[in-house]
Amino acid sequence: MCVKSAARPSRGASTAPLEAPPGIDCAGEAGARTWLLRRTAGVLVVTWLAFHVGGPTPASRVLDRLESSLARPLPALPEPAAPRPDAVWVPDRRVNLPGGKRALVPGHWERRVSDREVYVPPLVVCPRGQCTLVPAGVRPPADVRRDP
Repeated sequence: MCVKSAARPSRGASTAPLEAPPGIDCAGEAGARTWLLRRTAGVLVVTWLAFHVGGPTPASRVLDRLESSLARPLPALPEPAAPRPDAVWVPDRRVNLPGGKRALVPGHWERRVSDREVYVPPLVVCPRGQCTLVPAGVRPPADVRRDP
């Protein structure tokens, strides 16, 4: 007889020993583990077959709906709305700085002052980990100027 030993039986669990079928030698602890593993694998296979061979179940329909909703593509985000009618969005860009360094200028809103000038807010520019603050001011539009 192979006996499953547990420190604490769970609620509702049977405390009767599990007996191996005739012809199964479960002498020793390794034999008992092998027999228990085979028994557990058989229960899992039977359970899997019951769910998949017997046709759709209410649980499988719920899982199918969940899977289809997760597989749907996300809607595209709209472009940021201009906070003012004279505001222009400038996306992230890289610029050349004095000394041959390149820096990433983060995306920001600029306010149009005239056809040739825009108000640029203060920007933090980080070339190679050394961040500097570029003060706000009136400058040419982003597509014309080479500095932040």
